[in-house]
Amino acid sequence: MLKKFLIGTIAMLAVGAFLTASAADFGTTTLKVGSKGEAVKAVQTLVGAEKVDGVFGKLTAAKVMVWQAANGLKADGVFGPASKAKANAGSTVTTSAGCPAGAMFNSLTGAACTTTAPSTVAGCATGALFSATTGASCTTGATGTISTNGLEGTITTSFDGAPANGLTVNKGENKDVFAVKVKAQGSDMKVTRMWVDVTSRVWLAADTATLKDGSTVIATLPLTASTVTELTAGSAYRLEFNGLNFVVAKDATKLLTLNINRPTLTTNDTDWVISAVTLRAVDGAGITDTYTLPTISTGVTRNVDMGTTTATTGTMTVSLNSNSPLDMSVSGLSSTSGVTTNIKLMDFDLKATDGPLNVTEVKGTLTSSAATDVASLELRDGTNVLSSVTVGAGGAFDFTTLSIDIAKDTTKTLSINAVVNSITAVTGVTVGDSVKATVTNVYATSGGTYATADKTGISVAGNTMHLFKYAPTITL
Repeated sequence: MLKKFLIGTIAMLAVGAFLTASAADFGTTTLKVGSKGEAVKAVQTLVGAEKVDGVFGKLTAAKVMVWQAANGLKADGVFGPASKAKANAGSTVTTSAGCPAGAMFNSLTGAACTTTAPSTVAGCATGALFSATTGASCTTGATGTISTNGLEGTITTSFDGAPANGLTVNKGENKDVFAVKVKAQGSDMKVTRMWVDVTSRVWLAADTATLKDGSTVIATLPLTASTVTELTAGSAYRLEFNGLNFVVAKDATKLLTLNINRPTLTTNDTDWVISAVTLRAVDGAGITDTYTLPTISTGVTRNVDMGTTTATTGTMTVSLNSNSPLDMSVSGLSSTSGVTTNIKLMDFDLKATDGPLNVTEVKGTLTSSAATDVASLELRDGTNVLSSVTVGAGGAFDFTTLSIDIAKDTTKTLSINAVVNSITAVTGVTVGDSVKATVTNVYATSGGTYATADKTGISVAGNTMHLFKYAPTITL
């Protein structure tokens, strides 16, 4: 017997589970991979993270993406102002008799203590999965609109050459497994769903399937026995991405990419044999049709090799870059109060070996002649300022909430710059003062296994910079 569990139903249940979190304190800064603290715990509670530890890792980001997709937001895994506003506006907490703070239902009457804000999508009554007037998703944010009203159209579909058929995905890896080229002809075309038929119980080998428009996540499907449709027990299953709003302009071609994540500890290595990929799309005249990829409809399958090996945990090496500034005198400081000068203190290298890394935090110590020498420190990737902090007690600095990806067997060079105060008698720099930065701790996770790859208790020191308004110039 066919078992069908709509993704939208799961999303609505998830939204219902999140209602009591609207009164939580999500802090004042954007939360992303690398963030830490009580605000992160509030987000983890909101999105149903398996581990509420106050550390925003990639697993938390994945849960945030699911929550964002269910709430009509851009599913990018970054919990910023839009996500905070949605969390705070999604329900109103009542503290009347029988409804203490955090209660879901009134203990005296049984009535709901929270009221859900209505959907802003036309034709979407409270609680509806799809619009009664347009058929659009009530929970998925728009990625475009059809501008060719009244025109009939069609799409052509084919697999893109990358990723290649038969790609191997090892345990602990997250990879794109295929991409569908969608070309619109005669009209703008809106893809409203994509179904992927597979011959095995996909949730045993992978835990998440994500649909992307380029690098933008447009839908995320947690893979469980409840979210995958069973067509024939043991041999036919369907991943359903419903309620999409993927618009391809007339005569344009776009890619829909399927990405899967394999947990490190999975014990199932059954390969995926994809027997069908079908898309449903609507044109400017409102005519809907279903399209099956031709290579599959003619009997050619698409395969994903579920590798038997575990992704290697990446390791990190931290060292001073060979082009880091030498011990030198730095001139050109201003003597006007309030005018600062930006100088580079050091370049240092982060090398990823055996696997990719994501750097989340860099800590160290600034040694200076006086506490008033430096107004702030900057962590830079080239000219791009990744983080700016003030120097703490004892010269300590801490660049947090970073998300710096380093591919396997590559090196990322970062810089630490000082924003130096002016040369003034009381609150600034004294001529000849010196400053020096030392990196002592770098925190990172391995991209494949999410294992920690921290380097702590190290001492990667830049050279000393001596501060002057004027410095001698020697001509030979």
